[in-house]
Amino acid sequence: TTGCQWRNLPSDFPNWQTVYFYYQIWRKVDENGISLLEKVHKKIS
Repeated sequence: TTGCQWRNLPSDFPNWQTVYFYYQIWRKVDENGISLLEKVHKKIS
């Protein structure tokens, strides 16, 4: 696993619950089985 624990995010980030809330939205898949996070990664790479 990479990254940091939700509760240990840097202090200049919003609280971990807010970050986690948006992360859940970004990783939700659409009718084609693709998440917004995947679409963004594909677009910028």
